[in-house]
Amino acid sequence: MSVFGWREAPRADFAVLGHPIKHSLSPKMHHAAYDALGLRENYVAIEVIAEEFEQAIDHLIQLGYRGVNVTIPHKTAAFEWADSTCETSQKLQVCNTLRFSDQSGVNTDVPGFLKSLPGHSQRALVLGAGGSARAIVYALSRQGTEVSVWNRTGSRAAELVDQVGLGSRIVSDPAVGGFGLIVNTTSTGLTGDSLPIDWTGAEPGSQLAYDLAYSSGPTSFLSEAASHGLTGMDGRMMLMEQGAFAFEYWFDASAPREAMWEAIR
Repeated sequence: MSVFGWREAPRADFAVLGHPIKHSLSPKMHHAAYDALGLRENYVAIEVIAEEFEQAIDHLIQLGYRGVNVTIPHKTAAFEWADSTCETSQKLQVCNTLRFSDQSGVNTDVPGFLKSLPGHSQRALVLGAGGSARAIVYALSRQGTEVSVWNRTGSRAAELVDQVGLGSRIVSDPAVGGFGLIVNTTSTGLTGDSLPIDWTGAEPGSQLAYDLAYSSGPTSFLSEAASHGLTGMDGRMMLMEQGAFAFEYWFDASAPREAMWEAIR
């Protein structure tokens, strides 16, 4: 897959913007959707650093792009750019999908995550406090899950809980004991770094470790979880579901989910 700097972006219809972005499977997935429906649109991956987000958006609009998906670190900036947003985006103050025709934005992470879950857990531990963490905490809390949040910077976790927690709480140590679901929303899945997780209370066979990131192999978080007997799941199913919701937002037509999943699974 080719990755472009925004100044060198080719003419296309849609894109995913992020930093880093070279790992993204979004172009492959969206092109599979276009092929399945006989569409001729083009979708590319574009590297954009945080400080240049608005410049990049303006440039892509001038090139004729119709919309973008955004990932780390642009979800808050995307919300601030949009003139109108969905109710979920307003609550979370983050967007991950923009439509240029009416300068609007939505958050497809929340429905995408919930639809990707294989089951319901009564208690969940969410690692991280960024834009993706907000969506996950909100999604889980809305469906009645008791959510605990950990972040290296405790003040950011406190801010998240105050804004969207719906009864969630902060924990000072990321110990996995007693949680049916452990969700990693941090970028360690992409960087290979480790989190200071206490795995001593792991319950093999009854806990799901879910990393929103994905790569060519297991992320460091999922590798550690597997070594302690936990079932692991990466972010590809959520990617497919949120991508399908984005497709439907742009085209006002049902997304070919099966073709999209086959392209990235």
